[in-house]
Amino acid sequence: MYRLSSLVIFFIMIFSFCAIGREITIRKRSPVLHNYPCTQCHRATLSRNLKPDIKSRQPENHKTLILKHMPEVTNCYLCHNNRSSNELHLLEGQSINYDQSAQLCSQCHGIEAADWREGLHGAQRGSWKFDAERLSCVECHNPHHPTFPQYRALPPPKRRLREK
Repeated sequence: MYRLSSLVIFFIMIFSFCAIGREITIRKRSPVLHNYPCTQCHRATLSRNLKPDIKSRQPENHKTLILKHMPEVTNCYLCHNNRSSNELHLLEGQSINYDQSAQLCSQCHGIEAADWREGLHGAQRGSWKFDAERLSCVECHNPHHPTFPQYRALPPPKRRLREK
């Protein structure tokens, strides 16, 4: 038993040293956004009067947008920058680009963000040993309606025992 645990510790140390210096990048969102840059349609600044629940005043490509993030979010400008339509903004007012959206999410979702930074929440492509690419929050969660629908868990598959 002692020999086995020593061997396990040895391999953990070797593999952890191999992972030192690896780089984790966050995949860029802006190249895959459907209506980006926003200035294709919007002026540089946006009207603060635009409410997401007034369907008649929304442009055609925003009509399907449902804002059900949380009760405190009552308009677009808690996250979207109304002074620069191609940017988001943090609660303190600092502008960030769409590729930094995880920073915006982490302001309210701190526990999930901490787990995401440690690789416990979310998805990552690549290797635990070499460089990897981590997906941002909005790759899995719709930022306007982030809650996943509830699914009923199915029972596990039945295992067949091999007969000898």
